[in-house]
Amino acid sequence: MKVVVNEMPNSRLSIAGRGEAEESLRSLVNELSIDDSAVFHEYTDLKEKIKLLQNAWVFVATSTKEGFGLSVLEANACGTPAVAFDVPGLKDAISNETGLLVKYEDVRRLAEAIVMILKDEKLKGRLSENSYRFSGLFSWDKSAEEF
Repeated sequence: MKVVVNEMPNSRLSIAGRGEAEESLRSLVNELSIDDSAVFHEYTDLKEKIKLLQNAWVFVATSTKEGFGLSVLEANACGTPAVAFDVPGLKDAISNETGLLVKYEDVRRLAEAIVMILKDEKLKGRLSENSYRFSGLFSWDKSAEEF
């Protein structure tokens, strides 16, 4: 986020939820001097989560692995494209038509991908539209039926 803010000073990082990483994330935000650019939304109910995802320009997933990128699909259902590391689960939920994948642990490239979407309105629009359509291919009812 430090790189993103240097490129795009008006950028904001929203961190939603509570968990074991919260304290270290707060410390890191302070250490990187991006306090003015980061907002912690501790507990978020479904309504608030949807609002955050709908207002986001990009969803960032930095997991090392996922069973499946459900959080990515939730963002996509709100028309929000995703940037993530190219790891199991996330690479199944993101294609070059719905978001951007970068090599695992390449934080610099992750930041560059975020900035690319923030700066390029055509790219953001195309990814947003495609991600929204892609999310429509999934539903709990369809999964239950297929199971």
